Amino acid sequence: MNINIIIFSDLDPSNGGVETWLRLFLNEINTKGHQQSFDTINIFYKEDPQKQVSLVRSSIEGLINYRPILLSEKKGLFFNFLKLFKFHHEAIRQIKKDKGDIVISIGSYPTGIFNWISLYLLGYRKKVKHLVWLRTTLSKHIRNHQSRIFSKPIFSLESKSLKDANMVIANGWDTRENYINEYKIDSEVIPNAIDIRRYVNVSSLKNLDSKPVKIAFIGRFYEAKGAGNFIDAINIFNQKYPALKEAISFVFVGWGEKKVEEFATNTSNCELIGRISNDRMHELLGSVHGGVALTKANNTEAGGSGVSNNLLELMVTGRLIIAYDNAIFNQFPRKDFMLFVKENDNEELAACFARIAENPHQYFYLGENAKEYAASFSIENHVQLLTDAVRTVYINRID
Repeated sequence: MNINIIIFSDLDPSNGGVETWLRLFLNEINTKGHQQSFDTINIFYKEDPQKQVSLVRSSIEGLINYRPILLSEKKGLFFNFLKLFKFHHEAIRQIKKDKGDIVISIGSYPTGIFNWISLYLLGYRKKVKHLVWLRTTLSKHIRNHQSRIFSKPIFSLESKSLKDANMVIANGWDTRENYINEYKIDSEVIPNAIDIRRYVNVSSLKNLDSKPVKIAFIGRFYEAKGAGNFIDAINIFNQKYPALKEAISFVFVGWGEKKVEEFATNTSNCELIGRISNDRMHELLGSVHGGVALTKANNTEAGGSGVSNNLLELMVTGRLIIAYDNAIFNQFPRKDFMLFVKENDNEELAACFARIAENPHQYFYLGENAKEYAASFSIENHVQLLTDAVRTVYINRID
């Protein structure tokens, strides 16, 4: 089987979960070599001449092929739209030229929508099977961006493109439910995955110094991801539990709003690590006791959906996980591997910090449960699920 993956990204793994997922997927394909089902995987991505990105190289000649597309550097609303159109139109044009028959769009917006449009404009829709892989719930994601002024036409186009797709894949059970509720569109769930082999040498919690207990915020420093709640809860903790202040420290890993970085820099029991490559994440996780999972799910502040890569990394390393009690973190069949707090309740979050600081060992069993459960999210299982999904479409393709 030959597949064409289109992703509107420069493939820098420090950008976020999608790029990290792609590297994991391609590395696993390389590991399997001739024993996996794909003959050729073409990756269409946007080239950034100012950035040197290390790409996963093919272990077998011709298996993984990168197809960079160079775009104009002009900025502004009109030029941004033009870049989106040109990128996807050029990717589909090349696939048509190669007579490719399977296209996987990573994300419904912009990629799923613009590929759908380009397939029809180029008269190639009937010759190809189009899969759209939902990486989040667009309606929840877009509320926190400037493009929300165009939300109605975008949602209309998203609905039409998904209904036209030969298969829709969701990155989590909550994403699947969201799209059933919004558009009555069902999907195959293929949650994010983790390469368990990379984390086998990470120290267990019982081997770490118990003082101070280190709790990390890993991800983008935005309100929708709970960064503001994290710093507010730390302030409350420092004021209400001064005797415990030296028993716990808070680590900020990522990038985003300046106020968060300034807080982490200027608060005595906080440390700003900043943005790091995913290749170093296992080292970072080996130095902390736990992390927070505070992505919001309410209708006004939602930060996305799906099974996040950051959460899986905390799980596979057996770390304590403090999570919001919402649809994003309640989607898992198992509930015995996280400490839940009410969404946006900073007082409760601060109290949770205090309980952990007082007696961290009583919660170590949650980390053990998380590590055990992480095995079901292995990259091996993930690739098999994707292979089965693509094969289902492939055997029904139009010759």
